[in-house]
Amino acid sequence: MAEVNRDKDAEKKLAQEIKKLEDAAKGGNVSAQVVLAKRLYAGNGVKQDYKKAANWFEKAAAQGSAEAQSNLGYCYYSGLGVKRDYDKAVYWYTKSAELGNAAAQNYLGACLFDGKGTKKDLKKAVFWFSKSAVQKHADGQFNLGFCYANGAGVAKDLPKATIWFEKAASLGNAKAQYYLGLCYYLGNGVVKDYVKAAYWFNAAARQEHVKAQYSLGLCYSLGNGVTRDRAKAAACFEKAADKGSAEAQQVLGMYYYNGDGVTKDIKKAKELWKKAAAQGNQTAKDSLKKYF
Repeated sequence: MAEVNRDKDAEKKLAQEIKKLEDAAKGGNVSAQVVLAKRLYAGNGVKQDYKKAANWFEKAAAQGSAEAQSNLGYCYYSGLGVKRDYDKAVYWYTKSAELGNAAAQNYLGACLFDGKGTKKDLKKAVFWFSKSAVQKHADGQFNLGFCYANGAGVAKDLPKATIWFEKAASLGNAKAQYYLGLCYYLGNGVVKDYVKAAYWFNAAARQEHVKAQYSLGLCYSLGNGVTRDRAKAAACFEKAADKGSAEAQQVLGMYYYNGDGVTKDIKKAKELWKKAAAQGNQTAKDSLKKYF
């Protein structure tokens, strides 16, 4: 009974907090408008409502809130609560980015990189990714690293790419962790180091990064950077295969066909190869022709 009363008290207190927040937002308080919008967007303490969230972001954005401008830009970019409009997304991202918002700087860079809502301009994309990256925004750091790795909008520089990948990876960015692992695995921009490669593949794999799961499986399969363990390799391939990786489906199919690290299962091998072949994997097509 006491627990029920505590729950009711908590609900009452939350309702009072939301009412106070709504009153402040209606009164024009920018901070309240942003907080209310974020609650509505996430469904935090209120019913999730993207349309109302976008509305409050817009009110705060009009008053000069950089955070609201960035979030409103994201709503327009994603079509959440408003009709998708890349031009409007870029408009609000630009306003926010110019006020120094790191997330908006990264998003604006991405729009310039892809040519969405604005003319494609890789040099300007790098400019905004750099602005975001120096503010320790993980996505901005990864995107800047990607540009250096591929010579997109800036001279190709693999050592610089790995520096930015490492900064983003250390902040938990899964894509950066995977790419950093790949750099160490191949020796791109750094001295080849399978142990470090496996470490970063594992970090990204724990965040459900498909390519990292597949790559970690290869490390276990070959004994690169880790003790060779076919069962662990199969487990990694299984995770990636379940997410649709054709490469993982193909390799895992061979594991099941040979009973390597898993219980031999010819039927499952065929199913996996069919899935991989349907995605155009030539090795899987060859395996189906050879063994069936």
